Amino acid sequence: MIAGRVQRGVRARAAAWRNRHEFARHRNATLRIGATAVTHDYTRRLYGAMQNLDQPTVAVRAIRRGALLAGRYDIVHVHWEDRLIKAAHPARSWTPWRLALRVAKRRGTTVVLTLHNLFPHDRRPDGAFGRAVTQFDTMVDGVITHGPSAAALLAAHRPTLASTRQAVIPIGPLGDDWRPPTGSAAPPAGTLALISFGRIRRYKGLDELITTVAPVIAEDPDVSLHVHGMAHDARLAAELRALADEHPQLLVDARPAMLDDTEVAGLLARSSALILAYRAVLTSGAAMLGLAHGVPVIAPRLGHLPDLAESVGPEWVWLYDQPFTADTWRGAIAWLRNRPADPPPPTLPTWADIARATAGFFVEVRSGHPTRRPRRSRLIARDAQRAAPAGRPAVGDVAAQ
Repeated sequence: MIAGRVQRGVRARAAAWRNRHEFARHRNATLRIGATAVTHDYTRRLYGAMQNLDQPTVAVRAIRRGALLAGRYDIVHVHWEDRLIKAAHPARSWTPWRLALRVAKRRGTTVVLTLHNLFPHDRRPDGAFGRAVTQFDTMVDGVITHGPSAAALLAAHRPTLASTRQAVIPIGPLGDDWRPPTGSAAPPAGTLALISFGRIRRYKGLDELITTVAPVIAEDPDVSLHVHGMAHDARLAAELRALADEHPQLLVDARPAMLDDTEVAGLLARSSALILAYRAVLTSGAAMLGLAHGVPVIAPRLGHLPDLAESVGPEWVWLYDQPFTADTWRGAIAWLRNRPADPPPPTLPTWADIARATAGFFVEVRSGHPTRRPRRSRLIARDAQRAAPAGRPAVGDVAAQ
């Protein structure tokens, strides 16, 4: 018991020392960033590369309302707005953040949004949720998108953001350090193993994909289609399993937990192509993960996917126009069979270049905003009290608008 107390005490002192060290680094950095996501594969790579920059010096922490109110962030970097605006109760979740952001912006904090999706998946941008998103958009000082196609989409769906300063900074390779299990081998010559992986959700169009492919997949007995992922939508997963069970070339592996990194790497190593059937999408992390592992991608002509196809070339991304039909499937199979046997690997942007471009955009956006703290007015004090915490494009193609 005494030894356990001593160990806990040592760990507590070590944690306190790390917290003081991280706080000092955060306080003394040129750019102090509060981010709504830090552990996602994308943000982990981005911020890791940013913290290796010589200039500006950067310190990143997961955002907290208390620190926001205390003026500890120069930049609030928002990924996925539903981290701040919960679709189930938008007004209740968003109001404390809205008030805290108002206080922070009056003190000179800059808000930058990286737009991964136009709106959260499977959610309609209407009602209280739509109003909250519109309020958030008025607070954004700069927008990072992953391809030039976003400009027209913003004008059509989020016009407030369309008039905000913007930068086009592509996504880098995801999961390229994930290693497949021993023994993972490519499909035998002449066979094609197509896969789709990730959370099983309606917006991914898997029901349309399976329904369309099931009657025609037997035309080529050397082709298979396997879907693997967490059953985010249990009813959808059951529908897909029922369809696939009637066809030996189809498999739906829907499970209660997410796939781990090693398993995803193994699936990619054993596949001929990654097929995406999104109903709506702006950016596809799955496509970047597939390309990082040298797997060609079949995808709809939506969002940034045409930008991605242009940047990596026709040997790596095959685009189709919706809806997904039997002829679409046949065209995709023909493309795979006629691809060069050993094309040069796709050229993807490096995380060092992405980090440099992102930090440069932060500095650019901040240059147009005051950094001195204005006098604390009664309104700011009132807001603070209300918002107190309740518990192929080139990297760095910055287009100032």
